[in-house]
Amino acid sequence: LVPGKVVPAGRLLVVDDSSVYGYGRKYDYYKWTTPMEYHLFSADKEPQRLKPPAPRKPAKTRAARRQQQKRRANAPKTKPVYHWSNDTPLYVRAMVLADKTLFIAGPPDIIDEEEIFKNPEARNVAKKLREQTDALEGQKGALLHVVSTSAGTKLAEYRLETVPVWDGMAAANGRLYLAMKNGRVLCLEGK
Repeated sequence: LVPGKVVPAGRLLVVDDSSVYGYGRKYDYYKWTTPMEYHLFSADKEPQRLKPPAPRKPAKTRAARRQQQKRRANAPKTKPVYHWSNDTPLYVRAMVLADKTLFIAGPPDIIDEEEIFKNPEARNVAKKLREQTDALEGQKGALLHVVSTSAGTKLAEYRLETVPVWDGMAAANGRLYLAMKNGRVLCLEGK
């Protein structure tokens, strides 16, 4: 079973009473794909229960019947219910939920992996790949997005000097704290 097709799954997840907010691979890209396409999403905390598949005609041999039973037992019993799913122009390395606002931060996503995979010999591909590597290493700074949890819309965007460390963000007392790759802690306060 593939996690993102049965329950909400991602690289980073935050939850409130009824929803899961996450950043992870798009569910169409979990298996048998080379491009790594990611999305920011909101889903119900409890996945939707599926009806069991209708029984087929019984198989004629014992081995075929066992195979049928195994297939039926392994069929997904739930699926996630997504409220929204958005592409985001950054690789999310840090995420925090504060009330009805989602904060995400990470290096910019410069390349379109699907396009590069389809045409790896295209002009400027090597240059774009080097730029993406530089961005992932923190040499191009980072982005901080403020996102509405109700619709997934971007409310604000800020540029950061360097990238945050993995899962290095917290919110407390009206402030946002980011542990940065350069060893500093950044503290931001609302207006």
